[in-house]
Amino acid sequence: MMHDKTVAPLTSNQHRVTLHWIQRGPDVSLANRIDALSKGRQPPRFAPLINHLAARTQRLGASDIWSGYKTRDLKSSSRRRLPNDIRVSSRAATFEAALARMVVPGLVVEIGSGFGVSGMYWLSALDEMGAGRFISFEPNLLWHGVAAQNYSFVSARGQTVQGTFEENAYGTIPCSAVDILSIDAIHTPEAVSRQISLALPLLRDDSWVLIDDIRFSSQMYDYWRRLAQSPSVMSFEIDTRVGVLRGLPRVGLTQQQLHIITDAYKFQHADRD
Repeated sequence: MMHDKTVAPLTSNQHRVTLHWIQRGPDVSLANRIDALSKGRQPPRFAPLINHLAARTQRLGASDIWSGYKTRDLKSSSRRRLPNDIRVSSRAATFEAALARMVVPGLVVEIGSGFGVSGMYWLSALDEMGAGRFISFEPNLLWHGVAAQNYSFVSARGQTVQGTFEENAYGTIPCSAVDILSIDAIHTPEAVSRQISLALPLLRDDSWVLIDDIRFSSQMYDYWRRLAQSPSVMSFEIDTRVGVLRGLPRVGLTQQQLHIITDAYKFQHADRD
């Protein structure tokens, strides 16, 4: 099935996001560029196509969430979700795509593909630049298939992994290769802290880490605030929902634990080569 990759129009105020700084950091120029991004930027080139695919995906109706979700991981008792229930807002996604165009990442990694809407924004930005790769992890077999198909309509720069980040990252991603990490899976401090710990060997010192749904619970927001106040990180919130860090968040980890995590990565990665 062919889709016309219609180019998006120039920016408008509908793409402005609310930016709340926690730590601006010492790089004044970079902080000013982030301020400018929040005021609205040109949407991804293929935004019309993404909107079409998102609407088509919504028409698939509700489906079961991944069986690995525990009751405590959910906001409601229902175990079924519509695509629009979990998709990123177009404002936040446009900001994220603009961030990618600013950073020019070699590799963007997403934990939790969902139905692929946010991934399409990342891919559109990479496709515009003609550089970079995108890897997304999704354990839900049905959702993974939908996301993979959506990605294929936008760019060939994407790779989908059917499985969890925890089980597959070390056999998929090289050490210190990730420029942008987007965490959008189980929104609990236990899950997010585990994923960040595992991701540390994969990140660079100046990598960007985005965490969706930071207000999922009071415990999650408290954890986010501790991350955001880590030494040597730039941190801010987008539309009170997405937390953004630049630098390595190391809350609760000693130097010895960091070495153990890195050694575990090297061992597992070598074992799979």
